Amino acid sequence: MEKAQPPADKKERLFRVVIIPFLFLLVIFHLLSEHLFPAKLWGIHHLYFFPLPFGLVLTFFVLLAFVPKVNNLILKILKKALNSLRILFSEVNRSLLYIIISFASLFVFWTLRTKLYLLGDGYLKLRDLLIGKIWMAEWLTDILHIRIFELLSSKTDWWYPELTYSSISVLCGGFFVLVVLYLSEHLGRTGFEKIFLGCLFFSTASLELFCGYMESYTVFYLALVLYVFASILYLKEKVGLLLPFLILILATFLHIFGLIFFPTFLYLLWRDVKRDERFKFNRKHILSLSVLVLVAILRLVMVYLDTPDTVKVRIILPLFATSDNGFTMFSWDHLLEFTNQLLLVSPVAIALLVFFFLGIFKFKDKVLNFLFLGTAISFVFIFVFNSVLGAADWDLRSFPAVFYVPLGGLLFIRTAKGWKNYKNYALLLIFVSFFHLVPWIMVHTDKGKAVDHYQLIRTSDPHPEDWTHYNVFKIARFLKMAGYGERVENLYKDAIKENPQEKRNYFNLASLLCKQKRYVEAESLLVRVAALYPEYYRAYCMLGRIYELRGDLRQALFYYLKSMPAKYDNMEFVKKLCSIYLELGKLHKFREYLELMVSSNPQLPEVHRNLGYVYFLMKKYERAKKHWENALEMNPGDLFCRSALAILKKKEARSFSSND
Repeated sequence: MEKAQPPADKKERLFRVVIIPFLFLLVIFHLLSEHLFPAKLWGIHHLYFFPLPFGLVLTFFVLLAFVPKVNNLILKILKKALNSLRILFSEVNRSLLYIIISFASLFVFWTLRTKLYLLGDGYLKLRDLLIGKIWMAEWLTDILHIRIFELLSSKTDWWYPELTYSSISVLCGGFFVLVVLYLSEHLGRTGFEKIFLGCLFFSTASLELFCGYMESYTVFYLALVLYVFASILYLKEKVGLLLPFLILILATFLHIFGLIFFPTFLYLLWRDVKRDERFKFNRKHILSLSVLVLVAILRLVMVYLDTPDTVKVRIILPLFATSDNGFTMFSWDHLLEFTNQLLLVSPVAIALLVFFFLGIFKFKDKVLNFLFLGTAISFVFIFVFNSVLGAADWDLRSFPAVFYVPLGGLLFIRTAKGWKNYKNYALLLIFVSFFHLVPWIMVHTDKGKAVDHYQLIRTSDPHPEDWTHYNVFKIARFLKMAGYGERVENLYKDAIKENPQEKRNYFNLASLLCKQKRYVEAESLLVRVAALYPEYYRAYCMLGRIYELRGDLRQALFYYLKSMPAKYDNMEFVKKLCSIYLELGKLHKFREYLELMVSSNPQLPEVHRNLGYVYFLMKKYERAKKHWENALEMNPGDLFCRSALAILKKKEARSFSSND
């Protein structure tokens, strides 16, 4: 034993010179992020949204834990408090106590619930809930939310869509607390270890998923925690293989990402086959593998058929840069995004995992191997997966914490429990972890701070705009959904200043001004963008609409005709032009315009259809019939031409019968 002591001392000294300074810098950079690259440090920048005094006070209190005497004092106080609580609840059944704690946590989660749904697909999920839209990727999760909403909204007048997601999120939080309490009970050997592991779990940023969060990952995250718990129980030979198997299948139907963790079940299966060092491959194992394969195929087919082609091609990040896309797998922007994601969820657990990494192979422990496999797989996945919303997609990449948080905690316990200051280090780790969590949760409990946070991370998102379907517009859409439409005008104005060549900013700002009947300002923007991009037909169309609303039909026609090359296939637009020409008594001018288009390119079925409609309005039915027939020859599926010819046929029949 004496020979084994020096390496432990050496490791402890290394811990003091590596991890302790890292924790100190982590705390300091939380505070410095108020002024130092807040957009780049989104994993730890949460104090940026609070007044400086708040950040100073919070930082001061956590820095006290770095002072040895203060740390010892806090440790003594906590020890006495925990001993008192242990005596107080000594007669209470452990399971009952855990249930009481989890029930009490419901009120905490509800009090800290998010006030806006800006991150992830928040407001889009709300919209989908109202129309009953089910996405195959989160098939069972969507069904659960839709059925609960339909049931409760039909029973009560006060039940609204947001309440469905908020309630399910908070209830999942209560179950999460219960499962983590039991999980810590089985992972830790002493009371101190159990408390340490529990605190490490309860201080992850993933806790936000249970604060009334509106997304499909909340239920999935809970299912993964249950899967890890059941798997550890199996590895400790307290349950059979069936329980983790069923939970994993459930998680996969809750979200397609459950497929990622099928290899972890294969590890459990291998442990079962290799039980007692004898290989026993039986029908149970064959059946399990068969079901896994069938479920994987089924879920992949479901999602593949439901996913647009434009999304399929960008699921995985490209390896090499192109002329229009520099955001690749190993680009600086992506590496920074990946690092920020890990720091956001649990910087303490990541630090422990990196520092004690080699201990995974040293201890040769089944539980550590299982957690390491889950960690490795999930890390690889979130590294190669293209999270197009960047920092706003934090929830999509939060699930690895289910594996690496207990893994980091266990590695620390197994390595450091013999150290002299082991408990002091553990206390410091927990203090820093909760220090990181508090401002993250509080940002989302305040609407103003939540909007500021959303705008900062989205306006500085490095993903290519064609991947995000035009970033500024998506930000504006969510701000409107959140009731912050007044911010949208400044958002577009700032975007124009930053990138004066982006025509869509001009158009969207002009569209906003038109809705507010500020036509002069809108016209100025549209004329400006039309000068920059003479073939930007959307600008001409909106200018035409502005003049039409003003009653200046001649000028409206001038701009509408400029947009005709992009709108000739829109029958409603053509009808609008015809009505204006009729009102001006100049329908023949439109006919001449369309005849010119036909002569220059006779192979456009839409132009023949439009010309037929003009002749129909001019009561020249034979010519109308000819052009509609030409259009049908080129496009047999044109329903308008079919119905128009049917009307002409009835008209001819009535005319023939009246002549008789």
